[in-house]
Amino acid sequence: MRMTAAIAAIVLCAGVFVTQSATADALSPAELSTMEDSPTLLEDLAEKHERDKEEIEKELQKEKEKREESKPKKYKVKEGDTLISIAKEHDTTWKRLFYANEEVEHPDELSVDEELTVPDENEELEERELPELNTQSSAPEGTSGNSRAASATTRRNESASRSTSSTSRSRTTSSSAGNRYVRGYCTWYVKNRRPDLPNNLGNAISWVSRAASQGLPTGSTPRAGAVGQSGNHVVYVESVNGNGTVTVSEMNWNGWNVKSSRTAPASSFRYIY
Repeated sequence: MRMTAAIAAIVLCAGVFVTQSATADALSPAELSTMEDSPTLLEDLAEKHERDKEEIEKELQKEKEKREESKPKKYKVKEGDTLISIAKEHDTTWKRLFYANEEVEHPDELSVDEELTVPDENEELEERELPELNTQSSAPEGTSGNSRAASATTRRNESASRSTSSTSRSRTTSSSAGNRYVRGYCTWYVKNRRPDLPNNLGNAISWVSRAASQGLPTGSTPRAGAVGQSGNHVVYVESVNGNGTVTVSEMNWNGWNVKSSRTAPASSFRYIY
């Protein structure tokens, strides 16, 4: 009986020794050193896990901040706001605000609760032709961007009133005498080259359609002396070239009140003859 117990004890010790040896063989020297220096291996692993978790959380936060910074900045118009006051608040100019928000048809007309995009200082914006003012001006600034925001209902009523007055004027006034377009813009320059055209063609974008509605000849074939319209810009056709292009003169293409000339595809314009 004692002999059997002694043999069993020897076998058990041998098994424990073999197991510990196998475990020791499976661990790297660094891990063995860690086991000797730290209270337990599990505690070290737990600490490492927490450190990794913190690093991951920091990286995720950085990515979130980058995404937030890349989003376009928005501003909701309040009562009394103007493009100029909003521009000053965001360290930009009222013209850049106007260029960045195509839904704003006129820089003097804002509606309360209208949401504007504030362009980044390094963002490249496509310039838009400024609407013609009601009075003659020799400078592009005028009073644009100064009118205070009114309620949407007020703006709609004012817009409807202006539209009615404008329609009435367009039906009764088609005089070609003088030049009532705003100095420095493409429409003003072309009217000077074509004094026979009426003064009620509006912004450049509506010239061909309004001319046609008044019985003036229009079409897609280029002719020297014709007016060419492309989007919200009009030009005067100086000559028609044999390679499918036209040479045009214009204003406000290279800058306000700057006269210039260029060659362009004839198919890029619609014409008033």
